[in-house]
Order: sequence, then structure tokens, then C-alpha cells
Amino acid sequence: MSTRLSGLDGWYDSGDGLLAWFAATSHTHAATLVAPALEAAGGDHPWPALDVRRTGVRVRLSAHTPDAAGLAGTISTAAGGLGLVPSPDGARTLAVRVRSGSPDRLTPFWRTVLHHDLRGGGRRLADPLTRRPDLLLASDDEVGPLRDRFHLDVGHPGPVTEAIASALATGGTERFACEWYSTIGDPDGNEVDLVPGGPLDDAPEVADWRALFGGMTCYLGATAEQAARLAEAAAAHAEEAGLPLLVDVRPDGVVLDSGKDRWEQPGFLPLAARVQAAARALGLTAEPGRLRFTQVGLDAAEIAAVRAFWGAVLGYDEAADPRITDLLDPHDLDPVVFLQDLADEPERRRQRNRIRLLLRLPADGVAARVDAALAHGGRRLDDRTLVDPEGNELELEALAPARAL
Repeated sequence: MSTRLSGLDGWYDSGDGLLAWFAATSHTHAATLVAPALEAAGGDHPWPALDVRRTGVRVRLSAHTPDAAGLAGTISTAAGGLGLVPSPDGARTLAVRVRSGSPDRLTPFWRTVLHHDLRGGGRRLADPLTRRPDLLLASDDEVGPLRDRFHLDVGHPGPVTEAIASALATGGTERFACEWYSTIGDPDGNEVDLVPGGPLDDAPEVADWRALFGGMTCYLGATAEQAARLAEAAAAHAEEAGLPLLVDVRPDGVVLDSGKDRWEQPGFLPLAARVQAAARALGLTAEPGRLRFTQVGLDAAEIAAVRAFWGAVLGYDEAADPRITDLLDPHDLDPVVFLQDLADEPERRRQRNRIRLLLRLPADGVAARVDAALAHGGRRLDDRTLVDPEGNELELEALAPARAL
């Protein structure tokens, strides 16, 4: 059944372009928007970034898109004809805010570690595939030793020794190393765990895939027709297998991702094989060297309290496995947040990571986030910043409706 949409209903100004989320009834339903969205962009516009999920599709138009409002309206019309409904649920972004007395000395380190591009006058580090959180650098002479430290895990397709050497060459210090990962500190004491990835399996049927906290592959250099056909095939195969699959269409191709730890689920390897076969039948070649995974770590002395706060304020779900402290975006759009237990580490309690995240979301959803935070042990730091029970901070930024711009 089609839905009549008016103009820019459901679109928001993300600060870097226009953003919308269209709810869908299934993975294949969400994928139906890919072809008309790419066709609407044509040769006159950069492709929109399309995040195809079981619950819907997030569409992002770059600020550099000519007549972005006109393209957004055309995509809305196509979505309405397909029965895709605009919703604020997935119209949001999550970033890591970094405050430092000398942010410029952090930039080379994090740009190298994350493989991000430098944007926004040199103070924003952004994933060129727009899949992982931005790192936003700000100057602050009042930053203390126990505030605004942060920890990220970065999955690297390898060889990870090269990534470690590059991190050390840009001001990093090795804090810990073992066969599974290396912990590197930046010049301010923030930390990253560099985790090597490898082949998903030895079978040639999944040779294009890599294990990076999940199963991932990417096919770049695709035409619009190839990208749309691969997205539709991948969504259909995922639905048939009864498994979630992240299908991200980008201006230079398609990235496919099981989501964290889901590559271990029964049936994923056959699904990966079918997707690989579909991509190769379209004449596409995998480029796994571009793949990365990033998750955000929170040190916590009281796991339950901190986890309850962040689950409520972000609208995240707790991992099904009770042994895992992960918090997961139910739409598989924003990064995994995990908690590191400090109950038995008194020294680290005194120098724990205290993170500051920035959540951008539609204005009419801000009050609910504030209420959730206060109901789960949080407090206000100022008009736009909330603090969890152990001092981690969440900054809320309201997105304006695109029609009001």
C-alpha cells in the first residue's frame, strides 16, 4: 500500500546534510528504496548514503549535494509509493566528543588509528564510508585528568602490526600487548585497543569476507544498477536465512556486515556465501582492506547502574548473552557501547576512562531522553548535557526539521 508524503516530511538537518529514516516491514521491503533513490540522484547528485536494515532504511544526503531538498522530496515520494513510512526513530547520529588542551596534537594519532578523513576545519574526523562514529575534537584548557578520557576498540583487517607502528609514529604509546590486541594511548591518555581481523573462514565461497568483531565485506566501484541489485539480493538472502544483515550503500559501492558477533550464528556462513556469489555474478570485486569496526568502551565500577542509564538514554538493547556487557542499537545504525568492569581494579578506578558522547536526534525526542536519564540515576550538567552515575557525559543536540530550514 502506498503512503502519500508531503515535501520534506520526516527529513532533518544533520549538520552535515539531510537525514531521514523510513520504517519498513522487512529487510526486502527496506531494500526496495535503493534503486529509486540512486536513480533520483542520477549523474547530477552524489549518491545518498543508504543504511538498509530489517526495520527500515536511513537515508543521508551530503551537504554538498546540489538541490538536496529537491532530491529529498523525490526520495520521499518514492518511499511513499513503496509504503515506507518516515519516522524519527532512526533519524539520529552518535559521535564521540574529545576535549583537549592541545587537540591538534591528537589529530594525527586518531586520524591514523581510525583511518578517518579530516573535515570541519580540522576538528572533525569522519569515516569516509560514513559507517562509524565521528570523533569531534575541541579545545578546552580546563580539561582535568579524570574527565573526558575515552576508550575505543578498533577492528583492523590487518596486518595489525602496521597499524600499531603507525599509531606509535604519530605520538602513541603502547600500554599493553598480547596475541589478541594491543592497547595504545594517545598523547592525552585516551586509549584504543587495536584488534586484528582475519578471514571469516577458509572456504573459498566466503573468501571475500573478513572477521572484524563481525563478518564484513565490501564491494566498491559499483554502478548504481550493480549497487541496487546487490543490496536487493543481500536483503533477500538475509530474510530467507532469518538473519539480520547490515547493507550499506555508499557513493563508491556496498558494504555488508553481520553486526557484532553475529557471524557466529548458525546459518551465517551459507548466507555470506550466497551474498558473495551474487556480488561476483554482478562482476564486483571485494576490497576488504577498507573495512574497519569501531565500538565505544565505558569503564564502570557499578556495571548495572551505568548500563541501565546508557541503555535507557540511548534507547539501546542489552546483549542477549548475560556474560556480555554490550549495549546495541535496535536498528543497527549507531556504534556498539560496551562496559569494562573496574570492580577489582582500584588503581584504574582513579584514572578511569570518562567519555563524552554527542547524540543528535529530532527535537521532539529530546525530552524523553532527559526523562530516561533522570529516571536511571543520571543528572543534568547543563541545559544540553546529562551525566551518568559515574561521570560519563551525554550531550544532546536537537535536529531541526528540514522543512523549517
